[in-house]
Amino acid sequence: MSIKNLLTEREERITKELKKLENKLNKLPEGLLVCNYRNGKVRWYEERTENGKRQRHYLSKRTDSSRIDDLVHKTYFTYKKRELEAELVGIGRFNRAQTDIKSDSLLQKSSPFYEHLSDLRPESNWENIDYEKSDSFPEHLIFKTRKGDMVRSKSEAYIADTLYELGIPYRYECRMDINGITLHPDFTILHPITGKIYIWEHWGLLHKSSYVQSSLYKTSLYISAGYLPGDSFIITSETDTHPLNYERVREIATMYFLD
Repeated sequence: MSIKNLLTEREERITKELKKLENKLNKLPEGLLVCNYRNGKVRWYEERTENGKRQRHYLSKRTDSSRIDDLVHKTYFTYKKRELEAELVGIGRFNRAQTDIKSDSLLQKSSPFYEHLSDLRPESNWENIDYEKSDSFPEHLIFKTRKGDMVRSKSEAYIADTLYELGIPYRYECRMDINGITLHPDFTILHPITGKIYIWEHWGLLHKSSYVQSSLYKTSLYISAGYLPGDSFIITSETDTHPLNYERVREIATMYFLD
């Protein structure tokens, strides 16, 4: 993925984050928090405008703890907002100064240079870089794929083999942290043309209610991180009476990564 594409993606994330921060700030009280130290102890004051003048009021930890907590959060959100806005300005300046990147176009499949630059395409390195994998229940990794990975089910092997056959780079159970929670999606995939990252989860035990709840929870986390079903988040599923088949896997992979 080019620098320009990365910055565009970052710009979109910043814009979403700024909207969230604005909503949080709108719910917090007026006034600014001032923190002073006296004799080694923290003293909190609230500054606000009264009758056209800035007034400072002492806040007691004992009686005003809730307001202190609100204003501490307001201070953090305010600084965070300023930092993101500054970053957004910097991205805008870069994009305005940046001309089209000719070298990236040479790595596109439509370019006659493409087949001669295989060693420079992003997927050639990304797939082979060491990454942190899940270490849960290694004894369940019993199906070997054509690429040489060990996976947990026949359906996961279908997916891995299809991606491998089509030349689509992937990582199996690569660690991902979302909102402080560690996940290991079945497949993390690098689009071979655009360089966009996709998540592919296969829900293989939907006949079990506890599994369904866990899957829904993971789905909500992926969505919160910007991986949307039908876009960059692919979901396949099966039950013990409705298994996934190889033809369906190939159809999905072709639709997302080759069409």
